[in-house]
Amino acid sequence: MLVTVSIISLLCTERISLLQEVYEQQKELILNGEKIVLSTLGFDFNVYHPYKPLVEAIKKFKVAQNALAQVAWNFVNDGYVKSLFP
Repeated sequence: MLVTVSIISLLCTERISLLQEVYEQQKELILNGEKIVLSTLGFDFNVYHPYKPLVEAIKKFKVAQNALAQVAWNFVNDGYVKSLFP
């Protein structure tokens, strides 16, 4: 009886080890596939926000109360919707 339990335990341990190996291989394949999809679609998670340089330029050229400042701000906002900025 003890030998049977030991054999079953050993088989279960080997099966779990094999399943873990298969899981790790499949996980790596999925991660690599996701990277390929993201790079193919051109996903870039480094987002550049032009608001800070815009505010600095508005202050530098002293146009804060000017309609030009509002037009520039609107242009930046529209750029995100219409993909004007790379």
